[in-house]
Amino acid sequence: MGSIGGVLFSIKQLYNAQDNKNEIIENLKVQISELKNANDTLSLKLESRDKKLSEQNKKIEDLNNRIYEKSDFIQNTLFGKGFCYLDIVSEIISDVSKNDAIVHFRINNEFNFPLYNVSVEIFDFDKLESKVKSINRVKSIQTTDYDESRIFSKIYPEINPSFSVTLAGFQIDYLNINRYYIKITHRNGTYWQRVLFHLENKRIYTLYDVIETKTSKTVKSDYQVPKGKEKILKDSLNEISTNDIKMTQW
Repeated sequence: MGSIGGVLFSIKQLYNAQDNKNEIIENLKVQISELKNANDTLSLKLESRDKKLSEQNKKIEDLNNRIYEKSDFIQNTLFGKGFCYLDIVSEIISDVSKNDAIVHFRINNEFNFPLYNVSVEIFDFDKLESKVKSINRVKSIQTTDYDESRIFSKIYPEINPSFSVTLAGFQIDYLNINRYYIKITHRNGTYWQRVLFHLENKRIYTLYDVIETKTSKTVKSDYQVPKGKEKILKDSLNEISTNDIKMTQW
């Protein structure tokens, strides 16, 4: 019979039998052996099925991972990932004069994907701030004054990964702290950057923060400060912001 029912039937016969007990026992052994073989075969089939299912699941998982990676790559390639910021290259002009230092702003993309439709605007913050007036306790600036404080503006269709572009050079006053407000907008986000230059002993010190507009999170900072000037320069840097300034006409 080779089944559990057959084995149980043979056991019942064995209990009730008066004769032929040995024959029933041998028959029972055969049935148990057949049942064991059937179970072993079933176990092998189940094991093979489970192995195939595991292999199929692994293939599906690998395929999903490849689809996700391709989707992520396409999305990042189309829309960009990361952010740009302006790095600074500075030099001291040998002739001593009022304007005896020059700085070059350089836009950097340090990430693995391109950035698209990159708009850069650089404002002389000290000039901008000097034009701000308090109207009904609200800081306000005329649109024309705001525009006049803009010293650089350009749109770049694409900034490739691990690439930098030198934008422009500006002479700065050796006698003063110089501050700049920078707006950087591209397809996947808007950032702003505050920059401060301090000249001392024929050396240019630079401080800057890069801030994501949406979250107000500082995503990159660099502070080069002479000893003893940390607080005054950082306080001056932190004053650079246009969040509470309203543009208007009067």
